[in-house]
Amino acid sequence: MPHTIRTENLVLRPAGLRGARAFWHEVRDWDVMRRTSAWPYPLSYAQCTFMMRKVWDEAQGAHVFFIVHDSVPTGSIGLHCDGEGSYWIGYMLGRQHWGRGFASEAVAGMLKFGFGPLRAEHIWAHVAVDNPGSIRVLRKQGFVQRPGYDWSFSRAHQADIRCLTFDLTRTEFRP
Repeated sequence: MPHTIRTENLVLRPAGLRGARAFWHEVRDWDVMRRTSAWPYPLSYAQCTFMMRKVWDEAQGAHVFFIVHDSVPTGSIGLHCDGEGSYWIGYMLGRQHWGRGFASEAVAGMLKFGFGPLRAEHIWAHVAVDNPGSIRVLRKQGFVQRPGYDWSFSRAHQADIRCLTFDLTRTEFRP
C-alpha cells in the first residue's frame, strides 16, 4: 500500500492512531454516521479506535485512508476485498466539508489506486437511498447503478436500511 495518495486538494494517508481523535471529532455526528453501515451511533472515541484496529486486523484486502485537508483528517475512505475478487468502496466525510468536492476527489484518488496498483477488475458500493450526495459522487466517477434495491444492516440505525448498489469495472474506468 502506498504511504500516501495525493490529489489536487487532499492527501489520503493510511488511517492510524495518529489523527484518530481529529477524525473522530469530524465524523461522530448523526448526519455522518446514519449514512454508514459498519459504524455505530453514538460513536465514542474508544469505539472509533476499535473500528480502526478491526480494519488493521484484516490481513489482506483492506486499504483504509484518512481524507486529509489542511493537515487535518476530515474523513476516511477505503477499499475492501469482498472475498470474490472485487473490492467495495466506502467513505465518509465530516459534515462541514460536504459540498466542497472532497468526496469526489477522494473517490477518484482511490479508484486510481484500486484499478492501478491493486489491479482490481471491479469496484462496487452500497449507498443508502437517502444519501443523494454520495449517489452523485459515484455517478460522477462513472459508477453505474444496478437495478432494484438491496438491504444492508446499519449499526447506527440498528436495522436494515434500503440501499442502492453501484458498479464500476476496470474497462469502464476513466481516470
